[in-house]
Amino acid sequence: MNSYVNICVCITPGADISDDRIAKDLAVAESIWHPITFKIKEVIVLNELFRFCNREISYKNSIQSQEKLSSFFQTCVNEAPECDLYICYIGSDYFKETAVIACAYSLAKQQQLTGYIVLTNSAAPMKNIYTLAHEIGHILFTRRIHGKLTHADPHSPTGSEHHHSPSNLMYPIVPSPNNVHINSLLTNEQKALSLQSPLLQRKKQ
Repeated sequence: MNSYVNICVCITPGADISDDRIAKDLAVAESIWHPITFKIKEVIVLNELFRFCNREISYKNSIQSQEKLSSFFQTCVNEAPECDLYICYIGSDYFKETAVIACAYSLAKQQQLTGYIVLTNSAAPMKNIYTLAHEIGHILFTRRIHGKLTHADPHSPTGSEHHHSPSNLMYPIVPSPNNVHINSLLTNEQKALSLQSPLLQRKKQ
């Protein structure tokens, strides 16, 4: 049984997608989250309305309180409604919180889960190549426990979304490929949890 996620790639003005960045990001993410694959169903190029500047997006504030971000996500969904995960490349270098270069959001409507990932240009260098895979982890870990959405790491006794080890993909500061080999980023428990994601489509061999 092949497990895959239908994705839409959204590109905003100023986004650095040179050097096959998108293909490399997805190849690394698939290598890390194997056997899950990420199928590009749509690629959307947004207009100047959705040019984002530094500090314009906050990862701490709700999507609903950020009108432009909310409108951006809705536009992507309207143009590619059959996708389950929207990977958005934006033209800024960081969020309102200056150390933040990417963020994942999960929204549930009528029990239907949709994932959104925002990647800044600061996530483009090779040292940050694990960033997309880290954000995908937050989306894959999103699930309902006692009727409430959580994206807690399976190893966290407190319900934290991050792992305690600096060499784990889900550590708050994403490891660099220079420090951690791609095959030792995840635990078996993390891989098992990812395969239970409600976003996964399954295709018989």
